Amino acid sequence: MQEEYDVLEAVFGTDLQLDRQLGCLRITFQIDACELPDVLAILFVSFPRDYPSEIAPDLSVQIEPYEKARWKSPAHRKQAVVILRSHIYKGEIVVFEWIQWLKEHLCEFIDVISSSDEKEAEMTASGCEMAWRHGDVTVDRKSRFQSHLCVICSHLEWKQALSQLFQDKKIANATHNIVAARFMDSAGVLVEESDDDGETGASKGVLMLLQKLDVINVLVVVTRWFGGVMLGGDRFKGWLFHLNLLSLL
Repeated sequence: MQEEYDVLEAVFGTDLQLDRQLGCLRITFQIDACELPDVLAILFVSFPRDYPSEIAPDLSVQIEPYEKARWKSPAHRKQAVVILRSHIYKGEIVVFEWIQWLKEHLCEFIDVISSSDEKEAEMTASGCEMAWRHGDVTVDRKSRFQSHLCVICSHLEWKQALSQLFQDKKIANATHNIVAARFMDSAGVLVEESDDDGETGASKGVLMLLQKLDVINVLVVVTRWFGGVMLGGDRFKGWLFHLNLLSLL
């Protein structure tokens, strides 16, 4: 792996960075086939301990700036990742080959935003390809609840999405942010994980709802700002009541 890193560093220089917050490599490059000098792709790669191995590294791809270009749809983003993991990775060092494929083919999966669309794009831009949907804030005995949903396809995208969401200090500093996620990993295994954030058992209820609805490749966060009134056992019903998941799907 060190040899591969040295080659990447020689080619990309300062465009190759170690993102310690996400625990992965970050490589920034232009998408040659698109002929868009202002549009960049960012490849995030997280390696398994025994890399290279039968299991492909975890990866995520972002397009920047958001107001210039974006994925055609979440399905297109997922398709590109599947191609990299399943059809190009052969159990050998692969990052440079992934970048070459992205340079040549990524323009097939993204839309270029025309100047007439830029104003709207700027209003929805998040600085990241993780597109969060936010539910309405509801109130129960002075406590406020809000649900958030994002499409993800890997652990790395989970980390990226949460990092982006918590850039909103109002959400990050809330009393509780319970988390539940279901997604297919690079080996085709269904991953189900949750985090109570101090509200024991709350996230399990959200995860059970995702299971009941058979929702896959989603990350859900329910935020609570405590209003000073203890809700007791009703708080667990409240987490699900205030989730409003169906309105976000």
